[in-house]
Amino acid sequence: MTSMAVPVPTGQNSSPDKAQDPVQLTAAELYAQGLSRGQIARRLETYLITPLQAKRPALSRRRYAHKKLRRWEARKDFRDLVWELSVKRVDMRAGRIINGVANRGEVGRVDAAKLALEVAGRYTPRGHDTPTAVTIAINGVPRPQVGEVIEGTVVEEIEEGL
Repeated sequence: MTSMAVPVPTGQNSSPDKAQDPVQLTAAELYAQGLSRGQIARRLETYLITPLQAKRPALSRRRYAHKKLRRWEARKDFRDLVWELSVKRVDMRAGRIINGVANRGEVGRVDAAKLALEVAGRYTPRGHDTPTAVTIAINGVPRPQVGEVIEGTVVEEIEEGL
């Protein structure tokens, strides 16, 4: 009998960096900071190449480092790690971002002021109003009484519009 097990999805706060190679983790952090492949290859060249490749000329060593980074970029798990680190980096800067928007709003930028007030819950743009909940309570209203029912048979139906 074959197992039909489904892999358990990882949680939102799971940390994939524990399972990663420290060099990959460092490269992912540098990508998350916005550095280019060339800049990362220059910084991590000695960690990206093998001891045999280290004996090659400088141009060849750099080429090997670029090649390894390209291979990592092609892997989904590496890109997911870069994404997670980028989101964490932006999330940690959210306070400064909101303060910057508020400062721009104070000096007269209407769009920044609206955004700051919207984040604070003090402003709702037109067309984005939340619908009001309406409750209809019919307590205490008597139900209509059904009158006398007359039983009979239909003899003939007349069609109109002929």
